[in-house]
Amino acid sequence: MVTGALGAVGRAAIQYLKEIGAVPVAGVRASRVAEAKAMGVEAIDIESTGKKAGFIAAIEAVGGAVAALAAALVRDGGKMAAVAGVPEGANPNNRIEVVNVWAADKT
Repeated sequence: MVTGALGAVGRAAIQYLKEIGAVPVAGVRASRVAEAKAMGVEAIDIESTGKKAGFIAAIEAVGGAVAALAAALVRDGGKMAAVAGVPEGANPNNRIEVVNVWAADKT
């Protein structure tokens, strides 16, 4: 699952996942589900999906409350790459592996 799928980072993640043969799911707000589906991927309303959808992994590109929702949708033992950070308490007992991801200029 990819949050922020309609932003620059999310779109890049969706494209890459499709290229490697993965089946990405866009986690977006209800008002943007149709727009996300237009990218040729499954899309869910991240705010009303339920507490646990059982995704094996997530790419989280929004932060804040959306990051907490994304963490809850990853199954126990799953992984989440967090571009914008994860709020305190969003991953109780470290039930998922959270990897903070960022880019830096190497010059």
